[in-house]
Amino acid sequence: MNIKKEYSYVLIVGLLLYLTQQLFMLIPVMKSRNDTNIKAPVLYPRDSEIKELKLTDTQVLNYYRAQRVHQNNVEVMSVFMPIFLIAGFFKPNKVALAGIIVLVFRIIGGIGYLYGNRMYGVGWHLGELYLLYLVGIISYDMLKKIE
Repeated sequence: MNIKKEYSYVLIVGLLLYLTQQLFMLIPVMKSRNDTNIKAPVLYPRDSEIKELKLTDTQVLNYYRAQRVHQNNVEVMSVFMPIFLIAGFFKPNKVALAGIIVLVFRIIGGIGYLYGNRMYGVGWHLGELYLLYLVGIISYDMLKKIE
């Protein structure tokens, strides 16, 4: 398999997506866990746990937001990343661009969600849809070669 040198762009964006997940989106959860004393592996504490920890509604809301930002990104990246990395072998520059769009809007969305406005991050779907479009083109081109 001949891998184009431009695939390095895909790998760089993939690394940034990974670091965003493992650092940027995890730090608020760790801070919130420290502030609330909610211990892992609890993702979302039950009412009885909230009462036992004597948490305020604001503390619970802030914890839920931080946890949801992180968890949502885990869910999204588990599907996005494999498609992104595979499609990058075929159209690395365009796929890297799709990844940058996703990266920027996932960060904006994460910050927005932490402060109560989820809509800021909706633009990540543009990168997602662009990637899916590229996968369709790649698939079509491959099928044409079979004929």
